[in-house]
Amino acid sequence: EIWVMNRNGSNQHPLLEIDEINEGTVIRNFIWSPDSDYIIVLLTSMWLDNSSEIQRISLSGHKTKILSSDLVLQNPSYSPDGTRTAFIIQFPNPPEGSPMFRLYSANTDFSDTVLIDKGLIGDFDWMNDSEGVVYTLYDRANENNDIWKSTLNGTEKIRFSETMEDVGTLSCSGDGNYIAYSGNNAVYITP
Repeated sequence: EIWVMNRNGSNQHPLLEIDEINEGTVIRNFIWSPDSDYIIVLLTSMWLDNSSEIQRISLSGHKTKILSSDLVLQNPSYSPDGTRTAFIIQFPNPPEGSPMFRLYSANTDFSDTVLIDKGLIGDFDWMNDSEGVVYTLYDRANENNDIWKSTLNGTEKIRFSETMEDVGTLSCSGDGNYIAYSGNNAVYITP
C-alpha cells in the first residue's frame, strides 16, 4: 500500500490500498511530481507476464492510468527542472539470452517517448541541467558496466569510463560537478 501524511505525522491516509491492486501485482516504486501535487506509481505483475503500469495518483486519491505495457518498466524519474521524465523498459530476452533494456525520455505525462540508448543498461540519473542523463551500459568486450552520458534525444553520447571496474549504481551531484558510483563494494567520485 501507499500512504501519505503531513511531515509532522498527522493526517495519515492511504492513496493506494491492497484491494485496489490486482493479485500478483507489486508496487515497484513511486516518485513525487515536481510540484508535489501527485505521485507516479509503477506497478508490475509478477505472476503472468511481468506487464507494467504507471498510475498518477493525486493527494485526494484520484487515480489515472497514464502508461501500460506488456513489458517491464523500471525507474521512472522526473528531470530536475520537472519538464521531462525518463524510464527504462526491459524487452524480452533474445535467443542468445542477454536481456535488452531501452532508456527513454518523454514528456511528464509519459507521451512522446524518445529512445536514448539500448543495451544492458543498469542505472541512470539526470544531469543537473535536465539536458541529458548519465547511465551505466554493459561493455561486452571488458565484461563490465561503464558510465555514459547522453542528450535526451540520444544523438550525442559520450563514454565517461572504460575500466575493468564494474559500475553498479550512480548518482549525479546537484551542482553538476560530480558523479558518485559504486563498484566492487566501494563508492567512487569522479568529475
